[in-house]
Amino acid sequence: MQKFIITLNDGVNYDTVKRQVEEQGGKVVDDSMKNLGMMTIEIPEPGAKQLQSFAAEFTLEPDQQVTTQAAL
Repeated sequence: MQKFIITLNDGVNYDTVKRQVEEQGGKVVDDSMKNLGMMTIEIPEPGAKQLQSFAAEFTLEPDQQVTTQAAL
């Protein structure tokens, strides 16, 4: 299963999106940023593709390591 970050759009109910994730075979693995409207999920690829059809409710992006480099 792949990990993704979901960011809810304004006015979207967290529990509704969580239920959509679970209906597609996924699960929430980190909801520590729930109060900011974000969650990290694990979901199979077909479920992730299905979730993308809910683009009006939230954004879905792969959870990946991000690095920065300071300019000298």
